[in-house]
Amino acid sequence: MIKFSILGLDRDGIDIDGSEPSSILEVEESELLSCKSPVEYNIHAALVNNGILVTGKASTEIKVECGRCLKKFKYKVKSSDICHFYEKQRAQELDITSDIREDILIAFPTNYLCKKNCKGLCHKCGIDLNKSECSCQAGPEPLPEIDEEESPWNELDKLDLKASGKKNKTVKKR
Repeated sequence: MIKFSILGLDRDGIDIDGSEPSSILEVEESELLSCKSPVEYNIHAALVNNGILVTGKASTEIKVECGRCLKKFKYKVKSSDICHFYEKQRAQELDITSDIREDILIAFPTNYLCKKNCKGLCHKCGIDLNKSECSCQAGPEPLPEIDEEESPWNELDKLDLKASGKKNKTVKKR
């Protein structure tokens, strides 16, 4: 729990450094994501305008699987712009655990990549393209040929032409 006493808090504030177990994040462990490293934080709390301003940063390390090559790697999650305002409280302590938890969870990326230029796996033979060249020479799947005469979008083109008062002229692509 990330708590601090607000009784002696003044405008100069206090610095609070520490770490908490990863369980405060309430992250469900899976094959794709594992969070066992502690959450480390460095925050500053001060009295401002009838309230308490908490600023600082927090971080943890998670073990994830690359979205392209499926390699497991460690990823450092950082929230370096923590900023919360709390109205002055009658309580003696302020618990900010849930807000710090949210700040870190928001910093989780939507797609994990082991490196920016990860080539991933070949979609035909499954070889890791970061380690070696593929022997099947599979390129991107070609898009299916579309017959322009049979396209369902032609009907929309006709509606647009009727609205503008022009006659329908079919343009053939070569």
